[in-house]
Amino acid sequence: MDYSNRTRTVTAYLTDIKKEKLSFDHKVQRRGNQWSRAQKIELIKTLIQGHMPIPPIHVSKDKDGKMWVIDGKQRLTTINDYVNGKFSLPVDTEITVEGKKYDLSRKRFPKLEEEIKSRITETEILQVTYTDCDYDECAKIYTVLNNGTPLSNAQKIRAQIPANILDAVDEVSSSEFFDSVPFTRAQLKKGEDLILILQAAILANEYDFKSFGGRDILSYAQSCKPADINKIKKACDDLSKFTKDSDKKDRQGGYKKINIPMLFAGMAVSKDKKKFFENFTKFDKGYEKNTKYREFCAVGTSKKENVLGRWEYFKKNINA
Repeated sequence: MDYSNRTRTVTAYLTDIKKEKLSFDHKVQRRGNQWSRAQKIELIKTLIQGHMPIPPIHVSKDKDGKMWVIDGKQRLTTINDYVNGKFSLPVDTEITVEGKKYDLSRKRFPKLEEEIKSRITETEILQVTYTDCDYDECAKIYTVLNNGTPLSNAQKIRAQIPANILDAVDEVSSSEFFDSVPFTRAQLKKGEDLILILQAAILANEYDFKSFGGRDILSYAQSCKPADINKIKKACDDLSKFTKDSDKKDRQGGYKKINIPMLFAGMAVSKDKKKFFENFTKFDKGYEKNTKYREFCAVGTSKKENVLGRWEYFKKNINA
């Protein structure tokens, strides 16, 4: 592995994004839209004021010349979104540049004065380019760069999972079912879908686990096969078939996180998929009154005995 540095303008970065020479889909990356609106606004104001440098963008360059962002995804996607008019600055945004005041309240990029536009597009940001950098090396770089940034457990685990398993997990996440029902935005933002997919695979493949904690989840991910994860992909595809538009509307808040591994694994091992989904729907609607099942959901939910208690309940009362 080797690396080099060069300074590039925002315009150069945006051109590469438009031409798809710069990708945000490297496997180590967190999902997009991690930043709050306040964080995005602060970055745009910093570009305009030019009073401090923007942190470097780290990319891995492959043999075909395509660049994969390892660190800097939130910065570049925020800038790209603003320049393309996807959000505006807040009310009462007044910025002084070189002694001149500018009222930028509610302004999207196309409505900015030309001199303000130029301050954004001509800003220079250092790019660190790594060559001959394999997945493990990229994952290490990502971990080091984010060492001072609080990552969720799922995001930490993601950087340590073999690439072929991540490919399989991401295939599950791309299922239509994920777009309609099971996860809240906050759960997806933390990358919790990865954990729950792996937990479901543990159950569906009868893996002898010690707990549903992060260390044991990682141990499974490092030893399992893509075919094990593909069982959960098939389960999600089947769930998509049975989920009606009315269900999607009713379930916008998502299912309870604790039940999702059971739902996916149950669908994977069920013989009568449709009947299983009907049984699960009834179970989900009456969850709060189900004292027997909730005995395994109170304290120590990741303990093996509680996980197996929930799983045995599913197999006995919901599976078909």
